[in-house]
Amino acid sequence: MILENVLLGAEYKAHEDVMPLLNYMATVELTEEEKYLFGDATTKLANHPQFPNLRKRILTVIFTNSGRFTLTFPPNQIGAQGNFAAFNYSIWTNYNNRQKLICVLEEFVHHFWDETDEIETSKIVCEFFSDLDYNRETGHYINL
Repeated sequence: MILENVLLGAEYKAHEDVMPLLNYMATVELTEEEKYLFGDATTKLANHPQFPNLRKRILTVIFTNSGRFTLTFPPNQIGAQGNFAAFNYSIWTNYNNRQKLICVLEEFVHHFWDETDEIETSKIVCEFFSDLDYNRETGHYINL
């Protein structure tokens, strides 16, 4: 699939064990700090004790600057199948780094753990941090 307005050669950072599991596309360039943050999320994923046993399907990560994206088929391609984690960069920039990290990890949990339940996803995300918990009543993470 081809992402409309994709930045060819868009750079990102990722842990070496996670890199082969990602297909990264973007219509906006992440800052160096955001690239590091994304890399930190992949390192946390790779270091999770369950990582060796998680599904190893490729995740297409898309950062879009407009909150929309268009995928098209290349010539002669008849079908496609895939898993996507898309981030709206115009909203992403309003979050602090910890919130951004949590957002990326949530999408990783949905994909690699094959988890659809938001409460279960949040519990797993909290495992990446020693100082984070999830309040079921408010639906928000809380710092310990």
